[in-house]
Amino acid sequence: MTPADEGQQSEIQGWSSDPYDPSFTKGVPMNLLESDEYDAQFPNHLLSVIRKLLREITETIGS
Repeated sequence: MTPADEGQQSEIQGWSSDPYDPSFTKGVPMNLLESDEYDAQFPNHLLSVIRKLLREITETIGS
């Protein structure tokens, strides 16, 4: 964790970053929980469900 400056919260190193440019720090970056590597552990999570549906649609269109 990085120490917090006055009026700021502490940060966990590596927890969130822009998936395309790790040096970009504006806005709300992607965090580790949004990674598809956790879909198998959380199959009913909304992001897991949406990613599965999009894969199925993509495979159907490609056939």
